[in-house]
Amino acid sequence: MSERTKNVENPSDKSVLGYPMSTRDHNWLKHLLEDARDYPRLTDWEEQFVSDYYEKLSRFGRQLMISEKQLAVLEKIEAKIYSIK
Repeated sequence: MSERTKNVENPSDKSVLGYPMSTRDHNWLKHLLEDARDYPRLTDWEEQFVSDYYEKLSRFGRQLMISEKQLAVLEKIEAKIYSIK
């Protein structure tokens, strides 16, 4: 696991799936979405996904459910903005 901005780690073993989300997972997602909102190289689709998910996280907090497909998109965005290979 590499260091990331704000020292927030990606959730292990897909623990973010389902709910209630742990504080660690919530913080990871919140910081990822905040960083992604400021990242200039996302596609239009990724920008909309981030915007929609940020709104959902703000609305539902730790009760937000994430599917495996959504987690895969979030991890792809994470790799893109933090240059993780």
